[in-house]
Amino acid sequence: MESEEFRDSPLCPLFTLCSIYAGDAISSDDLSGEKAIPVYGSNGIRSYADKANHLEDQVLVGRQGSVGTVHFAEAPFWAAEHALIVEPRTPRVSKSWLKYVLEAIDLSRLSRAVAQPGINATSVSFQRVPHIPFEQQKVIGDYLDRETAEIDAAVADLDRYVELLEKRKRATGLAILEQARHEPTTLMVHLGSLGLFVSGSGFPHRYQGVEGEEFPFYKVGSLSTADEDGIIQDSRHSVSREVAEELGAKIIPTGSVLMAKIGEAMRLCRFVVTATDCCIDNNMMAIIPRQDNITSDYLRLALELVTVDVLVNPGPVPSLNVQGLRMFSIPLPSVGVQKRMTTEWNKETDRLDSLIAESTRLRDLLLKRRSVLITEVVTGRKQV
Repeated sequence: MESEEFRDSPLCPLFTLCSIYAGDAISSDDLSGEKAIPVYGSNGIRSYADKANHLEDQVLVGRQGSVGTVHFAEAPFWAAEHALIVEPRTPRVSKSWLKYVLEAIDLSRLSRAVAQPGINATSVSFQRVPHIPFEQQKVIGDYLDRETAEIDAAVADLDRYVELLEKRKRATGLAILEQARHEPTTLMVHLGSLGLFVSGSGFPHRYQGVEGEEFPFYKVGSLSTADEDGIIQDSRHSVSREVAEELGAKIIPTGSVLMAKIGEAMRLCRFVVTATDCCIDNNMMAIIPRQDNITSDYLRLALELVTVDVLVNPGPVPSLNVQGLRMFSIPLPSVGVQKRMTTEWNKETDRLDSLIAESTRLRDLLLKRRSVLITEVVTGRKQV
């Protein structure tokens, strides 16, 4: 929302009411001990420290990363360098009202950078906000505190419910695999003997963003596009056979299982199946199953047993211990039993995914309602 939409009130630049400045970097030495003091970054609390740089409640705005995100930080706290502090110049500015005004303005629109989005104190300082009496600010702030608290509580309930459903999905898979252990035909087999492990290749930016070529080229972000059956759906990047050969990219066959092998994406434990021959980038790995003794769906299910955290190589950038994954043992029943079990698994996860989708839809509606309510109240469209 542009600040000029505060059309029913006189406006003034934000710097006439508040000082806006960046937070301070904090050393690793201060991130120790009891860690009782929250450290705020651009996206809220990011860690805890032993000391504070603010002893009064303040309104914070994300400066880099989650640009424009508004937080109300209760003292004592440490505001880190990726947060902007919006501090009233006088006690006659309500911090609660100020928080909602900044949310309504949508400061994220001030970011112009693409590679590293960010905003600065100067651009925020010149935003025009309503110049209204302190008593009116208090009424607005108190009203929105009550109303948004109810919405936030409902959103938190939905978040907890979705988290429980996600845990239920994993528990369902583990229960089915436990059944597999007790099948008469089951053997315990190393993953390395059940398929070919293939790493991806470099994917220069100049080849990205091309659609309609012979082979989809999947990046780590593609893992999140899988449908309810775990089939990857991303079509944003593709290459011809000639480009794949030029890049030295291996052709991954249909029915392979893909996963992340570098970075924090590994810990998300996303395993997806390819529905067509494809290429993958060097942050990913494919397991090409031996179709004579294991199905793609069962391999994806069996990977639910893997505790990725114990297979992470330490270092500045975490990476997967591929040899450790090869040596990981899974229960392997007959192909017929595998198909029966994955059918059961897919049926139950489809049901849970429907509940997750509905809960997510309701959550999005609540957040939209919250945003509209704040905008209507602070602009004066809705009187309180």
